[in-house]
Amino acid sequence: MKIEFKTSMLLILLIALSVGLQAQQAYRLMQNDSEKIELRLNSTTLTSVEVKTDAGYFSRLVMDQFHSSVQVGDPELPTLVKLVEIPLCDDIELHVTPGDFVIYDAADLNISYPVFPAQPSYEKSYDGPIDLIKNTQTYQQDQFFAATPLVTVNPIGQMRDQNLAELTFSPVSYNPVTQQLKVYQSVDVEIRFVNSRPSETAAMKRVYHTPMMSVPKSLLVNPAEPQRAEWNHNPIKMVIVSHPMFETQLAPFIEWKKRKGFIVDLALTNNPSVGSTTTTIKNYLKALYDNATETNPAPTFVLFVGDVAQVPTFSGTEGSHVTDLYYVTFTTGDHLPDAYYGRFSATNASELAPQLEKTLMYEMYTMPDPSYLDDAVLVAGYDSNWSPTHANGQVNYLANNYINTGYGYSNIYKHLHPCSAQAALIRQQIGNGVGYANYSAHCGPTGWGDPSFENHHVPAMNNEGKYGLIIGNCCQSGMFDNS
Repeated sequence: MKIEFKTSMLLILLIALSVGLQAQQAYRLMQNDSEKIELRLNSTTLTSVEVKTDAGYFSRLVMDQFHSSVQVGDPELPTLVKLVEIPLCDDIELHVTPGDFVIYDAADLNISYPVFPAQPSYEKSYDGPIDLIKNTQTYQQDQFFAATPLVTVNPIGQMRDQNLAELTFSPVSYNPVTQQLKVYQSVDVEIRFVNSRPSETAAMKRVYHTPMMSVPKSLLVNPAEPQRAEWNHNPIKMVIVSHPMFETQLAPFIEWKKRKGFIVDLALTNNPSVGSTTTTIKNYLKALYDNATETNPAPTFVLFVGDVAQVPTFSGTEGSHVTDLYYVTFTTGDHLPDAYYGRFSATNASELAPQLEKTLMYEMYTMPDPSYLDDAVLVAGYDSNWSPTHANGQVNYLANNYINTGYGYSNIYKHLHPCSAQAALIRQQIGNGVGYANYSAHCGPTGWGDPSFENHHVPAMNNEGKYGLIIGNCCQSGMFDNS
């Protein structure tokens, strides 16, 4: 399937359809306590984008602050998706009071084509045909189609001190035969907590809250009030799970973390209480979490030191990609991490040494000349149809909002797709030393795909003493089991 977003949309097709929907926030919090949450959910400005496919033209609906429904083949409709922090309780009850709705003829809103059907997500490694999927039966029904119920709320799990649920609001339904849209202007929602346990919730927060790990406020409809600061005095703990061969070598790193104020526990795999299997290591870490107190906190960071033969790892649920995620899913019933985790992958001391050296130089700010930190390289690589929108979009977003002179950068080398021919220049720019680099496209375990930057290019770099944060925003950059 070939899909084109008409380039003139920036001038014409992103039409703010003044359909009686005033520019406003998509939600307003009315009440938030241990018994219930009350919200008013609002539709926002509705726009349309013309989409050209091999199957003809469609109109994609876009609503400010909203995502899109994901029922493949059915009309793609605006859906608000937010997180709700809820207290510990036995259950939640949802009560919805719909407000007024308006039915619009699509033509009156400058919507000229059928609503675009939602399409599946594809892995970046997928090279097969991509055909438009459209549920013909849905598009032949003379009735209003809603992708999901008007409002839903479902628990998704506990991440450390935050018990979370997902809230969705789908205010738009669509009749594909009459080409009409039904839009709810607002909806009042009440979420009640059955047998709420506020004392237990407060105790959980006192023990498990850390200012370094919480859901961003922008994702929550009911972010915590400022009094949460009273829990910020809890110390930060790092647990290092290591093969015993690295014990002496880790001493300077551990000392540095302690100087920064961390509590550091070194857990060696030859210690019977730690063990050398995924089960025993997970049990050891979970015991630290379950038995935490305000003065002896649960781990905020877990660092594994060693390759898979030295410290074993898990396999993901899809394919055979290795992962350390399940070491830190301490609360039951979900896959939300309850601590940050990472790994220094090394089979011997010589492989670990440069990782420690570069990390300490960067964190301690002991580089000979720190001026390189003001330089950045942003790369939008080749990613089939998605390069112009997704890869270029990410790079432009970074450059416009964060990686720019306003944040102290002096030289920003931005490479938008197509930039395959700039591979040598990109390697040279990063090889001279940069404070930040970001690549978004395909990659393998040994390097970036296109533009190419592989392991065998590293010896030609001239960045000794100039180490920065380099991100491979690509599928296989974390396959540390690959040699």
